[in-house]
Amino acid sequence: MKKSLTDLERDFEEALERSPEFPSEVKSAVPKALRERRERHFRRPENRDGRGVKAQIKRRAEKAVRQLTHAVGHAGEHPDANIRTCAKELVRSAQARSFRDTADAASHFVGRVNKVGHRRRERERHAARREWQIEDDTRLVEVNSPDQLQKAGRLLGLCVAHRGIWGREYFDQLKSGDALFLRLDRSDGPVGLLQIDLEEKRFAEAKGPDNEALKFRSRRQALKIRRSFPEISGNEVEAFTRIGVFDEFLKGTPAPAVEVRHGDMEYYVWRFADRADDSVILYQRARIRGRKRWSRFEYKSPTARRTGRLRRKGSRRQPRVVEGCHHSGAMTVEEFTALLLDCPDLYEAARRRAGDGLG
Repeated sequence: MKKSLTDLERDFEEALERSPEFPSEVKSAVPKALRERRERHFRRPENRDGRGVKAQIKRRAEKAVRQLTHAVGHAGEHPDANIRTCAKELVRSAQARSFRDTADAASHFVGRVNKVGHRRRERERHAARREWQIEDDTRLVEVNSPDQLQKAGRLLGLCVAHRGIWGREYFDQLKSGDALFLRLDRSDGPVGLLQIDLEEKRFAEAKGPDNEALKFRSRRQALKIRRSFPEISGNEVEAFTRIGVFDEFLKGTPAPAVEVRHGDMEYYVWRFADRADDSVILYQRARIRGRKRWSRFEYKSPTARRTGRLRRKGSRRQPRVVEGCHHSGAMTVEEFTALLLDCPDLYEAARRRAGDGLG
């Protein structure tokens, strides 16, 4: 139930009476002076209308008295000595200031309390951040507050430098705990920001300066980062797949199923038919200019379709081949299929299993 202004003033007087931080002369003089100045404030013509005291004037007075009551408590209990001093000065000054000036001072005091509290909470969050040492001069640092996320965005030129429409979704995910944000730091400063979708257990983004795909120092470094989160998939993130850092390689990079020279290219094929994701990884390198690219494909089991047609006895539909990574430069399904048709050795290495076609 909402308290009346009279009840709020009584609460202030009782809180002041109980507080050991104020002398008796303050306890007796301030409540009386505050009521007198409030009544004088209410009688001013600009604060009244045909029905009496304007509603917004009364609401502001109620708010000011509640803030003064909080100030009495802060005078003895707040952990910051400056806030305790300011609280005492605010309460004492109510006997000399106009009510309007007291209300303004009380509002300013609350803003200062909130700012100090925010800084304290930010220090606590900063101290609680987790870190993962990747190399001697490289580490991942958890970003666990909106201020830290915004600062990372400003340093890297990302959309999370702003909390408005472009960055709001990221801040909402951070606050709700749906996402984990990691800043990649080197000795000379931050170089990237990574986002993990905790619900889907996957890396959602890995961005470098100016929203470009994050460029790791080496494939080895990227693998170390991925292995720090072994339960999290990264096959959808360009920063990893572009340099051949796939989920299939987290426990080590096995020897390829086949190494083939075809035209002016060298191809290395890894076949992972025993995983939940039935996949093929292809590494292509030009023999002369050294151009190279990584690609990944998945075999998807066929889904039943109701066509109304009778299927021939013993017939079965073949698995579907889909692109398993999507970075720029990765081979398309059409390119992959054409390559396999043109190179029987690659076809044999990449086929689903003995006796099955590619579909």
